[in-house]
Amino acid sequence: MTMKIGLVAGLALGLASAASATDLTKNVSVGPLDHVDAPVNRASDPVIYTNTGSYPNLAGSGWSSQFDTNYPFESRVADDFVLPGPANQVTGVTWAGLWWNPGPPGNATGFRVFFYNDVGGVPGQPGSANEIGSTTLTMGQITIQTGIYCSVCDDYTADINPITLNPGTKYWVTVQSINFFPPQWGWMDAIGSPANAHQGFPLLGIPYWVNNSVEQAFRLHGKQGGTVCKVDCNGDTVVNTLDFICFLNFFTAGHPNADFNGDTVVNTLDFIAFLNAFVAGCP
Repeated sequence: MTMKIGLVAGLALGLASAASATDLTKNVSVGPLDHVDAPVNRASDPVIYTNTGSYPNLAGSGWSSQFDTNYPFESRVADDFVLPGPANQVTGVTWAGLWWNPGPPGNATGFRVFFYNDVGGVPGQPGSANEIGSTTLTMGQITIQTGIYCSVCDDYTADINPITLNPGTKYWVTVQSINFFPPQWGWMDAIGSPANAHQGFPLLGIPYWVNNSVEQAFRLHGKQGGTVCKVDCNGDTVVNTLDFICFLNFFTAGHPNADFNGDTVVNTLDFIAFLNAFVAGCP
C-alpha cells in the first residue's frame, strides 16, 4: 500500500514543513512513455538475465531507493531473480530510474548495488550475513542516457564488483541512488510477474521488507565464472564466521539453502556436512 504523509524536510538551517501531502514511497505515475528500443549493451559483458523477459518494459512509476546522508534517510527496493545458467558470475547491471519531488535535474553523486540471499521469500536484511555483495559506483563509472523513455526518466549501465552465484537459486538485487533530498530518485517498475519487488523505508515506518506487488526494470550482465564454494554461504568469496552464521540461520529456518548434502531433507546430516566443509575451507 502506498503511504502518503506530509514531509518535514530540513536541508539548510532548520526543519520546515512541506506545503502539502506528498507520495514519498513512489512518484506519481509518469506518462506517456516513449516505447523506444532498449539501449545497446554498454557493460563489459553480455546480458545474462533480463527481468520480466524484456527491457525496459516500463510500467510507469519509480519507487524510492535512495541513500541520503544529509537528511538523513535510506530507502531500498529489491527485486528477485534466478540466473538460468550456465553463466553464473554477475559483472554488470542496467537499470531504469527517474527523478521527482521535484523532477530533474538530479543530484546523484553515485549509486550502490546490493545482492542478497533469499530468506523465506524475502531479501536478506541489509547489513546482515545475507547481504552477500555490494558495489558503490561513482557517476563516472556509469553510462547514463538522460530523458530516455520520458522527460524525467534515465537509463543506467555500469560494471560492478563480480559476484559468483548459483544458477537456479533465487537471489535479490537492489539499485540505490546516493543523493540529497530534494529531489527523490526512484527505480522504475516494469510490467510483468510475479510482481514481487520489496521496499523498505524506515523513516516512513516501512520496515525491510514490504511487498510492493510490482516488478523492477533491470538487466544483469555477466559470464561463466569460477565455481561457487558451497561453504561460502554469504557469497563474499571469504570463508569465515559470517558464513557459519549465514548457514545457521538457514538451518534454523529449515530453508532449502541449508540442504547442504543435497538429499532434499534439512537435518543434522546437513549440519555435520557443513561443519566438515567449513573446517576444510574453499579450495
